[in-house]
Amino acid sequence: MPLGEIVEDTNPSQIPVKKVYSGEFVTMHPVEPESDVDELFLNSHGSDGNKRIWMYMPYGPFS
Repeated sequence: MPLGEIVEDTNPSQIPVKKVYSGEFVTMHPVEPESDVDELFLNSHGSDGNKRIWMYMPYGPFS
């Protein structure tokens, strides 16, 4: 997979606020490990397409 453009500004950003973000097509909420673990695992394992999210991470995927 190709890499993106070089990032010039490498200053740390602010930590996001834990709240629900709603848009026109999607609503994002903070991860709740107890209730979200099964869906997170299914979407990060099980197929070559799902495993692509691990491509540039220095660790994982986890069993």
